[in-house]
Amino acid sequence: MMPSGARQRLVSPPHRKGLTVSLSVLLLFLITVSLAATALTFLAGYLFPQVSKSFSLPAEGTFCLQGEIQVYLFASGTQGAIRVPEDIVVAEVDGADARAGLVAGSIPGGASRPVLRWACGSRCPQGYHEVNVGTISAVQQVAVYCAPPGA
Repeated sequence: MMPSGARQRLVSPPHRKGLTVSLSVLLLFLITVSLAATALTFLAGYLFPQVSKSFSLPAEGTFCLQGEIQVYLFASGTQGAIRVPEDIVVAEVDGADARAGLVAGSIPGGASRPVLRWACGSRCPQGYHEVNVGTISAVQQVAVYCAPPGA
């Protein structure tokens, strides 16, 4: 006959109580967090439709003419028109705020029209200038060359 202490050790191994429960709770917590993140990502398309408005600044649509930088925007998205100035949050020429030069209006998907006319005059010396235009979801950058006055 076995002593009662030896029998106890055969039935339940020491130092392993609660490990399975802890791992299962941790796994359920990770599953819950991943499902919540997936649901939030899915619903973000409905809650924030502005993010899905895509556009580009074609190189041939950006030019400098008689001291004025003009930028055309092509709305390539299909989720509604881009409204200027409401949807444009960034408009810069050489790092300076150029939102005062935004041309108000609406640009439907698949269309192109002027979005920025920046009269820089003497502030636009000869050479390349960096133009940034962006919505809440993306910022596009394009370089424009200004020739010397009278050229």
